[in-house]
Amino acid sequence: MSEKLDKLEDYKDQMINCGHCAGCSVFNWWTLNKWIACCPSGKKFGFLSYYATGRVELGRALLEEEIEPQDIEALKRIVYACPVCGACTIQCKEFKEMDNVAVIEALRARIIELGFGALPEHEKIVENIANVNNPYGEPHEARFSWLPEDVQVDNQAEIAYFVGCTSAYREQELAKAAVKILNKAGIPFQILGSDEFCCGSPLLRTGFREPAIEIAKHNVEAIRNRGIKKVIFSCAGCYRTFREDYPKIVGDLGFEVEHITQFLDNLLKEGKLKLEKPLNVVVTYHDPCHMGRHIVLSKRKVGIFDEPRRLLKAIPGLTLNEMVRIRENAWCCGAGGGVKSAFKNFALDTALDRIEEAVTTGAEILVSACPFCRRNLMDAIKAKSENLVYKDVLELLEEAME
Repeated sequence: MSEKLDKLEDYKDQMINCGHCAGCSVFNWWTLNKWIACCPSGKKFGFLSYYATGRVELGRALLEEEIEPQDIEALKRIVYACPVCGACTIQCKEFKEMDNVAVIEALRARIIELGFGALPEHEKIVENIANVNNPYGEPHEARFSWLPEDVQVDNQAEIAYFVGCTSAYREQELAKAAVKILNKAGIPFQILGSDEFCCGSPLLRTGFREPAIEIAKHNVEAIRNRGIKKVIFSCAGCYRTFREDYPKIVGDLGFEVEHITQFLDNLLKEGKLKLEKPLNVVVTYHDPCHMGRHIVLSKRKVGIFDEPRRLLKAIPGLTLNEMVRIRENAWCCGAGGGVKSAFKNFALDTALDRIEEAVTTGAEILVSACPFCRRNLMDAIKAKSENLVYKDVLELLEEAME
């Protein structure tokens, strides 16, 4: 295993020094002007062990061998009932600088290393990725079956579009919009085809580091061998994994990575993205954790908050009404960290909270930039029977380019 991937031991001092102040359970009042819950897991389950402070204490106890064998299954249920959204870490950075996301992911990895295994739903994901290179168990050869026949792909281009598993097999409208926009903007791009494997995010988020390391090496080698200079992503999870995790595994990637909203925002500034068709709609925007908080937490780098908003505001006739919890203080959609697969009701309840907040803005359309957020938020809209439509920012942009 790469020595650069953080181990639970690396956070021993942080875990011991946690003040258990519970400041990580609510968004800071000076940011939002009110006290409001920030932890989906704590809100859902209520007990201290489901908050960051509780999981930090469980990590310390596991490290110091205080967990009894008969308690392992209960430990796993608690540790994995977390979308690892990072909201707790954003609040804690004002006080103790606790990196709760890193602690929880390292804790999960330690559980796997000790041979305790993850939850059955996560074990199935590992099996699927090992067999067909995606967590859904779909045929690898069907990964690009969604690609429209009239879309032009340039196998010599220096830019590549990494589609990701969820867009390839579940949320294909997002992928179609991405490639159509690139064509309309006159941007040559290539795809990896059969060389594109799962990015490894589902493995890394749930503690399965060894197979994730092999996948990372494969994807990076495939990209380098094609002479690609820049890779763009429409999946927030893939982007986060390439940007934050891959360098810890392989070192310097040898190519740039950008979320597609960053790439298109630059095209907009250069006058190369023509958004001329009025849409005349009211929208609200949901910030995905993997392109917002998870990037902010990386050595205080700036998350991707402004770019999607600038793109939306550039569409003629479109009005953007913001929710209360936005940017680094956004409420998680509830799908990440293995929660959508193992805790479906928890994932849906978390998304329902977000839908309620979106409805209060008076928006007709809830917009985001992540296929995983898309799936969970759409499930919540359906469950709540709201007159709200979900669209990825790319779908609106593609429509405005016609």
